[in-house]
Amino acid sequence: MFNFIRVSIFFVAVIFFSNDAWPIEPLKLKAGLLEGISESDFSYKLIEFNANGQHRMFTLKIASAFRKVKFRAFSDHDINCDITACVINIVNEHNPNENTRLIMTPHLDNALQVMEMSTDHNGQAIFTQTYQLDKQQKQSTVREFVHMYKDRLESLTSIRQNEFYGFWIGVLNIDGKPELLSFEAHPDKTSHFVRFVNGESFTNKASFTPANVSKVGSLIEIETDHLTFANKLLIHKHNAVLEGYMYSTYKGTTLQKGVFRLYRIKQ
Repeated sequence: MFNFIRVSIFFVAVIFFSNDAWPIEPLKLKAGLLEGISESDFSYKLIEFNANGQHRMFTLKIASAFRKVKFRAFSDHDINCDITACVINIVNEHNPNENTRLIMTPHLDNALQVMEMSTDHNGQAIFTQTYQLDKQQKQSTVREFVHMYKDRLESLTSIRQNEFYGFWIGVLNIDGKPELLSFEAHPDKTSHFVRFVNGESFTNKASFTPANVSKVGSLIEIETDHLTFANKLLIHKHNAVLEGYMYSTYKGTTLQKGVFRLYRIKQ
């Protein structure tokens, strides 16, 4: 009995010592740019945390090629963090039925898992979506896309738009993570399938010629020239939407596979 009491006192002492030596502090949202994709409303999310305490959130519609943008401003006063999560309440002064609440929890080293809720004036959730935000050290992926295509957008949107030809933008879900995808399909020259790696300012591009395209009924099969990325594409066209599968293989071994959805960009 005496030994049991001594051991118990020892563990209590260790617990108190540990709490004093390593106090648990609330989470902190560091200054910087975070970006990610919500597949619920097919939008790109950008949140900019600034050292001056004034922050910004952007929601950009992917299918519009980022021409439709919703902007939200908030400050440190709107952020409340504990040891497990940060909650941000953004009030829309012009429309009290379009307030935004963000619940952020840490994920991996440089990412956050986010639950975003649109709330009414009583704080009741109207719409909820979840997504991952990754730390972006350079310019946003949206700027990367615009920089890549701004000088060619007019010519790309004028591609003959029958069958699957044209300029498309959408989302590639690869390894469980959604990423931005562009697809320019030409009937008479080299075409490109481009993945924008979220948070990395980096792209994977696979190209193909008309000779590498075959059609079996409503299925379009494409063999690309990339050694290890998106060697094979299987595509179905539904009106103004392309849906399909991507396979990355090397020497007969599948390295990655993903599913994508693309919308045609028009002038």
